[in-house]
Amino acid sequence: MSLLSPIENALKTTSASENQNKTKEQFDRRNRVTPNKVESGDVIHAQIWKAPNVVWKAGTIVRSLGKVNYEVDVDGKLMRKHANQLRRSDVKTKPSTGESPLKTLLEVLELDDLLERKDEALVCKSDADTAPPCSPQLKLRRSTQRYRCKPLVDVVEHK
Repeated sequence: MSLLSPIENALKTTSASENQNKTKEQFDRRNRVTPNKVESGDVIHAQIWKAPNVVWKAGTIVRSLGKVNYEVDVDGKLMRKHANQLRRSDVKTKPSTGESPLKTLLEVLELDDLLERKDEALVCKSDADTAPPCSPQLKLRRSTQRYRCKPLVDVVEHK
């Protein structure tokens, strides 16, 4: 029937570039492809191999080494990373190094550190005075031997 009305058939055809764009959009949507536009100075998370796991650490882009390779500063170390080992970070400033994440979060939220107050309350000077003195002379059982401390119970030697 389409041969009898060629005008309707001509309207249905689209150009190849439109089909390619449509296919690319569908692929990107299904595979969660996002444009990877990072510039020097951007804060990112870099994938770092720590056997047997992978760790993500915050860092900054130092420079681009091509289309997909970047030089990244993570904890003061310069590393070369591929774009698939980098993730964007929502943080706009450079991450602080050496601080605990809890302290950073407490500073951002302007909260008091309850854990620090509990630690201060639990510190007691009398505990330090009652600890048994350490000496490596005695042959102790294995679990306490690595600490080189005297056992709390006196050892009785049989003759």
